[in-house]
Amino acid sequence: MKSRNHLSVGLWIALTLTVAAPKQAAAQDPGRVEVAGGYSFMRDYDGNATFPRGWFGSLALDLAGPIALAGEASGSYKSMGGLDVDLSVSSHTLMGGPRYTRRAYRVMPYAQMLFGLARTATTFDLPGERLAAARNNFAMAPGGGVDVRFSHRGAIRVGAAVRFIRSETSTPSGSEPFTFREFQFIAGLVFR
Repeated sequence: MKSRNHLSVGLWIALTLTVAAPKQAAAQDPGRVEVAGGYSFMRDYDGNATFPRGWFGSLALDLAGPIALAGEASGSYKSMGGLDVDLSVSSHTLMGGPRYTRRAYRVMPYAQMLFGLARTATTFDLPGERLAAARNNFAMAPGGGVDVRFSHRGAIRVGAAVRFIRSETSTPSGSEPFTFREFQFIAGLVFR
């Protein structure tokens, strides 16, 4: 039931961002493309794990004024070693959705609501054997940040998002729906 509430809230946020666009948006020139990429840090709250190595890439197309259609891909990685076992975990996302950007000369804050796919893969390296498992799940990520321009076409981006990843967990009576929560921090460059 909790997961459905997250989905409902996300849909309402996306609808509000779309409807709340200012009237002057129609007068501005749509079709501008934005490309961004850089470093990603991720914290998995439910797994109590930090993923210090990561990347993100983003592509956005202006639709009307402050509203854009954004697509984003990211990867986060963690490795641990023990006596005779090495564990590697990776988390990749591919998401898209609406983005609202407040256009300004130097500093441009943005808010977005992304929906898509999250893939988590785990590999255990044992002496003489390798075990691997991967899972694909629906994900949504409300987030935002700020772009600070350093030139007419370039900016530095700092942002954050909370990802909700819909999955299932095993119980003695079978399996039940479960929502993983992850926090993602990004920092990188943007070019328009």
